Amino acid sequence: MIAKRREHAVGNKATAELIRTVVKSGITFEKGSVVNMCLAEEQMNQEAADKRAAEIAKNLLQMGKNTLSDIAKATGLKLEEVEELASN
Repeated sequence: MIAKRREHAVGNKATAELIRTVVKSGITFEKGSVVNMCLAEEQMNQEAADKRAAEIAKNLLQMGKNTLSDIAKATGLKLEEVEELASN
């Protein structure tokens, strides 16, 4: 019984943390829409990964030792995205 309560409390804590993260993320939803929390979390994770890849690409560009194609391969960004970062 205690293990189930603890498991439930942990689940509630994780759910509460996920909701706080979604709210802080600025993602907007249509009023009255049903939100799939798994998809929302997946979207946030992808956005964070994309942001990190762009940061890594910028660092590699500043180092000046890699081709744009190599940076795209290393970060998983599209070549066009790396070219845009390089032009800024």
